[in-house]
Amino acid sequence: MEETVKRHYAINKKIKEYTEELKFLKARIEDHMEREQLTEFKVDDYTVEKRIMKMERMSKVRCPKDVWDKWCTQSEVESIRIRKKGEKRSRSRSRE
Repeated sequence: MEETVKRHYAINKKIKEYTEELKFLKARIEDHMEREQLTEFKVDDYTVEKRIMKMERMSKVRCPKDVWDKWCTQSEVESIRIRKKGEKRSRSRSRE
């Protein structure tokens, strides 16, 4: 089990590093598209498209209580978080 925990920790650390790199690369692509006024472009075997997706959400603060109580849904998600001893908790996500 110790090896499993170590592997999980190492992979999770790589995911965080790759996530940061992806954010950087995405910003560079978006800057290029904005500068060139593009909504789509191709490079070698890749096509890049800018899409606008709409989402609808309700805010509990702005919703009447009776409507919220009738229509809100709750989901349970199980998660495992592993930190190395001595590491501080990440504050990247807001806690309610």
